Amino acid sequence: MPIFEKFRKAEQEEKTKAAQGAEEKKIEGPTIKQILADKEQSRLFGLHLEKQGHRELGEKIKAGQLSPEEVGELSAERQNFLATMESVKTMRERLSSKNIEEIVASSPELKKIADSVGAKGLRDAVSRDLERLAIEDPEHFKNISGAIENIELTEASIKEEDKKVSEICRKYKIGESEYLEAVRDKNNPNAVYDLVKSRMGRFRKIFGSKVSIGMEIAGANRSADIRELSSEYDSCISGIGEALRATITDNENVWTALVADLRGERVERSEKEMSFSELSTPPVDGKGIQTEWQTYRSAHEKDPGFSEDQAKEDFTSEYMDKNVTKKKKGFWSVVGKALWESFIQGNLK
Repeated sequence: MPIFEKFRKAEQEEKTKAAQGAEEKKIEGPTIKQILADKEQSRLFGLHLEKQGHRELGEKIKAGQLSPEEVGELSAERQNFLATMESVKTMRERLSSKNIEEIVASSPELKKIADSVGAKGLRDAVSRDLERLAIEDPEHFKNISGAIENIELTEASIKEEDKKVSEICRKYKIGESEYLEAVRDKNNPNAVYDLVKSRMGRFRKIFGSKVSIGMEIAGANRSADIRELSSEYDSCISGIGEALRATITDNENVWTALVADLRGERVERSEKEMSFSELSTPPVDGKGIQTEWQTYRSAHEKDPGFSEDQAKEDFTSEYMDKNVTKKKKGFWSVVGKALWESFIQGNLK
């Protein structure tokens, strides 16, 4: 193969690998179309767009006026949204696997709250709304996630320490409970040293040098490591407790859910939020608007300085507040406001 062809082939292979690497970093998940078709996902995606300052993208999606650049922006926001949802999924699994009673016991303030709703109710109040917490309150979400990551690192270190202690116990034929008792012996700081030395073979004690025996026993004494890991674990538990406490007391939505749980109720915020699919049908009735408008105009047309145009604007504003805004909230409700105002105005005859 000529040099030029070899060069071109090598360059192309390098570009292909780079492109594959970039593709691997992308998160697989529903398309924009699928997200918008799902009520809960579209509500969450709308909330995400609003928090990222992209309300105009929502308006242009509905109007069908997206430019190529805006389609690119939408694609990037989809990736960000999917990444957030992946973090939520992982967080929920991690949070559910932790001993919530142990976490509650680490925080006096958290214990007071748990006395009202129970430790499980406390965790559920946070876990139930994790998607919105991650989007609306990323600082508290990251604090909880970071605290859980810290304890998982410590738990990994504890597992490694367990292996070392098990190996020591096997080597010197010491029961694990016996070894632990020596570690916890506060009256004899050399309890582990004495225990390990007593189990050394006679040949080793006779022919081994004091230095080598001392080093061997020192390596078998894991007291300091065990105590340090125990202290670190307690600190991590307290860290999760504080992160949960701060989230529950500082985040209004989580606190509202917790208080509702106390009353035996459940707050479903999503039911009050409009989904993308609901934009297709204005939540108002044309005939009903006409009837109310005729009543409104009759009541005001004899007012001094009455203006038909101003009356229509005032009626539209009042009608929106009463029949639309109070019934449906959320990102897509805001996006549809101009659409519905136009629909109302078109029925004022």
